[in-house]
Amino acid sequence: MSAKKRAARRIALALGLCAWGGSLAACGTVDDGTRTLGPIQRLPDPERFARQVHPQLSSACAAAACHGREDASLRLTASPEPLPAASHPVHPLDLPQPFLADYYTVLAFCDLGFPEASQLLAWGADEPGSHPGRAALTPAAREEILSWLRSSAGGPP
Repeated sequence: MSAKKRAARRIALALGLCAWGGSLAACGTVDDGTRTLGPIQRLPDPERFARQVHPQLSSACAAAACHGREDASLRLTASPEPLPAASHPVHPLDLPQPFLADYYTVLAFCDLGFPEASQLLAWGADEPGSHPGRAALTPAAREEILSWLRSSAGGPP
């Protein structure tokens, strides 16, 4: 191999290394996934939702002419039947309808990281400027929902 070819290869190799090093510097360090992924959020108990929370919301919100309407921003379905006694869902996707749809609808208005700040609870308590109607939830119902939301914080996902 001639000296000219060896010099050209060394230059190409040096330029390639510089380009590779530059791309690393531009991208930062390679992330092993621990920084880009947040902690896994455990969902609140679906059985407790169906047996305790959903009936509270159905009677207070969905049965009224408010959140049972098709055009409601938080649309709930009043369940004519309770969750069957033999049913023990461990994952929300195991819930039968209408519990399944309402579970995720309700969660969309909840803050699992800070349940007390959930929009659902503010509406239900009729906090100033939060709910156009009346206070829909009794203090006991509000506490039941809050306790259900807090249950997502403990235990494995």
